[in-house]
Amino acid sequence: NGISIGIIDIYKFPVNTNLLIKYISNAKMVFTLEEHFLPGGFGSMIAEVFVDNNISIPLKRFGLDHNKSYCYVYGGREEIRKYYEVDKENIKKKILNELK
Repeated sequence: NGISIGIIDIYKFPVNTNLLIKYISNAKMVFTLEEHFLPGGFGSMIAEVFVDNNISIPLKRFGLDHNKSYCYVYGGREEIRKYYEVDKENIKKKILNELK
C-alpha cells in the first residue's frame, strides 16, 4: 500500500524501555496489537512508557474489545481473532484508516 512500516515483536516482560525508545524514536505513529483485552494490557504498558518519557508520538492500541464480553464463537485461533477483529485483514484496514 505504499507505506513503510516496522514491526517489533515484544515477547517478554518487563520491556527494555531504553531499547523500545531507541527503535520508535523516528516513528510517525505507533500501533500495539495484543490478543488480550485492552484495559491494563500490553498497549497500556506502552502508553505508560510514552507518558513517563515524554514521548509525543501518536499511539493506537488494538486488542480484544472488552465490550463483546465472553466469546461464544467456536473454532481455532483465527476464528477468535476474526470475531474480535484482530485478524490480519481487520488490522490492515484499521491501520490504513488511522494513516489517512
